[in-house]
Amino acid sequence: MRATFSPPDRARECSGNQRRDSLIFDEKSAVKELEALAQRVAQNSPLLRIYWYDGASRKTGPTAEHSRLAHCNNIKVRLGFLNSAGLQKGVDSLIVTDLVELARNRAVGDVVLVSGDEDVRIGVQLAQSFGVRVHLVALSLRGQPITELRQEADTCTELDISVLKKIISMRQPPLALPRLQR
Repeated sequence: MRATFSPPDRARECSGNQRRDSLIFDEKSAVKELEALAQRVAQNSPLLRIYWYDGASRKTGPTAEHSRLAHCNNIKVRLGFLNSAGLQKGVDSLIVTDLVELARNRAVGDVVLVSGDEDVRIGVQLAQSFGVRVHLVALSLRGQPITELRQEADTCTELDISVLKKIISMRQPPLALPRLQR
């Protein structure tokens, strides 16, 4: 069995550091693309589920996007929180915990991890100690230095930016109305 772990929010990085609320996220396309990606990377393993990690506001809770994703087939949404600067906290710990528990319980043989965050490296190492193969998928590996996370993974694949463009688009700013002269 295989589980696909999606990345903590990389939308800002992928969209030129735009504010998150200026982006449109297509959940159905995201699920379709992640399922296809998992099939390409870990061909001989059936899909267990896709784990989607993100941060939610402590004040307002999960977003409408989180709720829509949570109602998609084969998706498990796991939420950390956003701090006052809008940065995710607790998400890496959720990823590591799930990696280790699924491996320890022999629920998976292959994991497709869509990430570039070095903080999940220990989870990769521990999952591998239980015999799980970890397939790392990262955005734009070309030209980046070899990282410890990439060295730990059993395989590394580059996620093409065109895939992200199918999932994330820019919200059109409202049109400015012409000023009427009196």
